[in-house]
Amino acid sequence: MSSVPVPADNEAPERQPPSGAEIYRHAIEEYRFEVQLSWERTKFYLGLNMALLAAVATLLRIESDSWFPLIGISLVGVLASGLGISTIRNGHEYYRRTIWKKTLIEEALGLNRRILSTPADQGGTWAIATTKSQGNAQDILQDTDAWLARRMRLGTVTGKLVVLMRLFIFLHVLVILFAGCQLWPHLVICCVG
Repeated sequence: MSSVPVPADNEAPERQPPSGAEIYRHAIEEYRFEVQLSWERTKFYLGLNMALLAAVATLLRIESDSWFPLIGISLVGVLASGLGISTIRNGHEYYRRTIWKKTLIEEALGLNRRILSTPADQGGTWAIATTKSQGNAQDILQDTDAWLARRMRLGTVTGKLVVLMRLFIFLHVLVILFAGCQLWPHLVICCVG
């Protein structure tokens, strides 16, 4: 049986809680991290879809009767676009949670108090409110669940990225339908003959 020595109370270093400024700095770092991580993941799916669509365009120019590669590439494109949408939505959810935590810390530190006489949606506090939504500290703090569960707006960057991914899905489905129509006569001949 081994015994781990336990330091006496007077030997244990006293740990000080972090200061409000340090906690706030960590919240801002987490906010930046979530934005950057979400963007990096989104760029991957955008690039993958662009490469897949370029491959489809190249295969269509070759004028081959080989439609199965087109269908395969486009199926991968549909999957990649769906994963891209999921990634964007998850990243936005994480982003909103960091905004909530940042706003909570700002409230505790008194950074949401008005220091300038400006319209409510234009700042006037020490709190960081990069987007219009972040400036709604009272909405964020008073009805957190509703604020976190809001639908993604189409006018935002993330909303437009979701629309772009849906456009990719549409294009890939068109290619699948086109290739399927080209294959149909061959399949009927094979089945009948």
